[in-house]
Amino acid sequence: EIALGLSVKNTIPNVSAAVFCANTLRSVMRENIDAILGFRVAGDWCAYVHLLRNGCCSFSAESLNRHRRHKESVTISKFGWDELEEIERMQKFVCETVPVEDDLKAAGQQYLQYLEKNYGLSPRR
Repeated sequence: EIALGLSVKNTIPNVSAAVFCANTLRSVMRENIDAILGFRVAGDWCAYVHLLRNGCCSFSAESLNRHRRHKESVTISKFGWDELEEIERMQKFVCETVPVEDDLKAAGQQYLQYLEKNYGLSPRR
């Protein structure tokens, strides 16, 4: 999952839909808190990479919870170059953490281009 999914984008967008081993989560947070806090919008993504390095994951396509957004939501309401560059930094972190095939690195670049276009960002500074 790290190489095939998290090298491109955050594949766990709704953390309330995830279940973690409490001991592993505590250990990951204790040992990697500075790295995790180094990401303003991708800290959860960073935590997932560290968690998955300590174990395995399982996926169920069954809808087990609901996600709603409201005006006080903490979900990103502004997306700009800072957020895009943080995603790119997270992709690099994943590639430094586990071996990632070239086609997945290319998919990561395509995802960045998609976000740039989707959010109407002007040419890079």
